[in-house]
Amino acid sequence: AAVAPTVLVSKDWQFDGWDKDFTCVNADMTVKANYLWDFVIANGRLTKYRGPGGAIAIPDGVTSIEDSVFSGLSTLKSVTIPDTVTSIGEKAFMQTAKLTSVGTSSENKIATIGSSAFLFSGITMFDGSALTTIGDMAFGGAVNLEKMPLSSSLKTIGDYAFSSCLKFNSSIPSSVTSIGQEAFASCAALSRDLTLGESTGSLK
Repeated sequence: AAVAPTVLVSKDWQFDGWDKDFTCVNADMTVKANYLWDFVIANGRLTKYRGPGGAIAIPDGVTSIEDSVFSGLSTLKSVTIPDTVTSIGEKAFMQTAKLTSVGTSSENKIATIGSSAFLFSGITMFDGSALTTIGDMAFGGAVNLEKMPLSSSLKTIGDYAFSSCLKFNSSIPSSVTSIGQEAFASCAALSRDLTLGESTGSLK
């Protein structure tokens, strides 16, 4: 019987079978391994991830991480985001309890975080220095999130955006003009003596 060649392991690529059937071989045969890239990208939009998790580096040139790309990926531990990314979609990293590190470059341009993007994730810090909008429940239940530098361009914080972020203790910039319902509910470490934008009203 024919013996399959050794499959080479390549970072960010997954083996997807051979190009020929060699279950019955009567002569010399050359076969090629088929591989699939871990990332499905269309026009700069990362729409799917099919890799094993662990430590992931988003490819340069990606401009948006679309909805639910890494949602529920229990093996995801860290992700590095290039400075080409400007938005993170809804539920993109939802329920990734082992995700503790989200790295960005010094030229971070992430302006928009979608609803439930990091809901129930394990992140401890996020660079929000370019954010203008934080969606509903974006970081809800991220109980280990503590520090998050926020942009002076930040305008909107959605409903329950940081709800149950027990350790969260970052300053809210005065540029914020809209804070949603119970955006900081159960944020035990957050100071109530905050300077908010003129249109935000009081912190609830």
